[in-house]
Amino acid sequence: MECREVQDEYEVHVAVVGSHTPLYLRIRFALLASSWLPSPLGILAWSVLHVLLVVVVTLYFLSLVILLLIWDIVCHFFLVPVFFTIVALWDIVLLITVVFVKIKVEPPIGEQHPITEPCKW
Repeated sequence: MECREVQDEYEVHVAVVGSHTPLYLRIRFALLASSWLPSPLGILAWSVLHVLLVVVVTLYFLSLVILLLIWDIVCHFFLVPVFFTIVALWDIVLLITVVFVKIKVEPPIGEQHPITEPCKW
């Protein structure tokens, strides 16, 4: 962390470098001290605020990714099989209904249906 005075304002440069991150991929951001706080306290307040902001946003996106992964697992391993099971059971019910209606309505082969027989007056 480096701190220097720039035109009566303090500017803090924070660079976060990972163990596997090259130097040109460093994350740098400037934290300006507030004018309504004493200089050291202002620098500290802005530093803590910005670091907390980065941490909170990172945790938010991490939790979002975890929730999306959980939802994807629930959909693929629970909701989709339940949906296909319900559709398959409904198809079986419809098939049985159609078979029984067809057996009940259609006469055996070679016989005429009672409704289509000529009227006997």
